[in-house]
Amino acid sequence: MFIKIRKQTRYWNILDILIYYRIIRKIRGIRMFVTNILEDLKSQYNIVFDNDGNVKACGRKNCIKLIELCEMATNGQMDFGNKETGIMNTELIKLTVKSLCKE
Repeated sequence: MFIKIRKQTRYWNILDILIYYRIIRKIRGIRMFVTNILEDLKSQYNIVFDNDGNVKACGRKNCIKLIELCEMATNGQMDFGNKETGIMNTELIKLTVKSLCKE
């Protein structure tokens, strides 16, 4: 069975359409995953930092979670701090969040 799509000269069969559909679903899934990471990153940043950019007294676990989210967002290419102690590279975290989570 062949289907003509949008006045194009190429005819697509059912297998081509299924492959195209699966590719689009994977792209949307990846986009949703990245969007979720960025939303989590922004909310965790607001938990750890105040409006002036100073670190709040939020606890070690929140700092470690922020470090891990920053590494996930950048594929671990930069050193955002120590995940065992929660000591953060605050300037790099601020720059990363501001560049990734533009409003």
